[in-house]
Amino acid sequence: MRSEHYKNSKSKKGSNHEASMMKTAFLASVSLSLSFPGYAESQSTDVLDVRNQLRLEEQRQRRAGRLVTNASRRIDWLLNDLQANQLYEQEDGQVT
Repeated sequence: MRSEHYKNSKSKKGSNHEASMMKTAFLASVSLSLSFPGYAESQSTDVLDVRNQLRLEEQRQRRAGRLVTNASRRIDWLLNDLQANQLYEQEDGQVT
């Protein structure tokens, strides 16, 4: 019975110590960010830079997609025009 009580009190002390360490780490990070405002600003700037980079990449990929779609439509139109003018025939997968 006594050893069980000892184990329980020991695990409670460990969890209290862990919580205390977490609080200390949190308070240290808050005090550092307040002590060095440039550090907090640089982190927010980094997040905004990443957001802008992602937005620009998304725009670039959409533009590339539109260009490919337009090129595909143009090629289809040209092939249809060649067929309509009987300048294009397909025989066994080869163009003649």
